[in-house]
Amino acid sequence: MVTPILDETELDRIAAAVADAESRTAYEIICVVTREVSTYPETPLVVGIIVALILIPAAAALGLGLAALSPGGDWLVGHVAAAGVQLHRAMLDYALLQAAAFGLAAWLAAIPPVRRFLTPDRLKAARVKKAAQQQYQSARFADDGTGAGLVIFVSLHDRKVEIITDRATHQAVGETVWRGAVDAIRTKMAAGQAEEGLIDAVKICGAGLAGQFPAAGPRENTHTDRAIEL
Repeated sequence: MVTPILDETELDRIAAAVADAESRTAYEIICVVTREVSTYPETPLVVGIIVALILIPAAAALGLGLAALSPGGDWLVGHVAAAGVQLHRAMLDYALLQAAAFGLAAWLAAIPPVRRFLTPDRLKAARVKKAAQQQYQSARFADDGTGAGLVIFVSLHDRKVEIITDRATHQAVGETVWRGAVDAIRTKMAAGQAEEGLIDAVKICGAGLAGQFPAAGPRENTHTDRAIEL
């Protein structure tokens, strides 16, 4: 059973903030929360390759030598020129060492906290943005009668926040509002209070939207006000 990210009280508070914000604007606001958008399988693979194909050869070149890397020791390496079978054994030992180094490095890099530390920030940002855009597209705001809306997407372990809306809305509301909402979430997320940051962001976005796109009257709520957990 998957453990919920937010408890019922937190979900209710976020829903109340969304409902209040939507009552003042013609826009729908969707909040999405996930622990992380990817397991980044390429990170352990790249780390293993770097260790096996770069660090091990570099260590040998800098003084470890094939003697230290081969179970055959100094005697074996000293006689490889005279015996083809010994050369073959040395090469095999070296290949096995590289394989072992790859496996160990990849295994260590696959441990979640280690993987998160080693995964490039740029890759995390790209994956989170893509996931947020997919959520925005799946909302189909233009097809459900709302006309427009926005998605506030939070990835906790990735430490990333994305607010996605259409270009015209983004420009009309202004970068200051969007940046303020993102910063509010990041600040509270760093303190272990992601739900508080999300509520603050909803209020900030709601105020910005109401200023440019005020509610014209009661309308049907076509999307849930509760945060969606992925």
